[in-house]
Amino acid sequence: MKHDFYHQHASLRKLKKNNHLLTIKMKPRESLKQYIGYFQSQIVLVYNYNDDVVVAAFISRMQVTHSFYKHLVKHEVTKISNILTRPQKYSN
Repeated sequence: MKHDFYHQHASLRKLKKNNHLLTIKMKPRESLKQYIGYFQSQIVLVYNYNDDVVVAAFISRMQVTHSFYKHLVKHEVTKISNILTRPQKYSN
């Protein structure tokens, strides 16, 4: 029953545009795990997202002092799937 309710109402969520992701910013005391978790929860709300925009939004809204930010910039990561699978050793 719970499953049916979710599927019936999931389609009622209003989908957002790519630029919605630019409103998400990593807070100074937020952990990388928290930031990634919230960012992922917002990606699923974006209709037909573009990897370039998602990656740019993710990186540009991180704390520039974070070691993972430096890693992403150095290696010029272009796919969000690559970002979401790398952070274990950079988690704080």
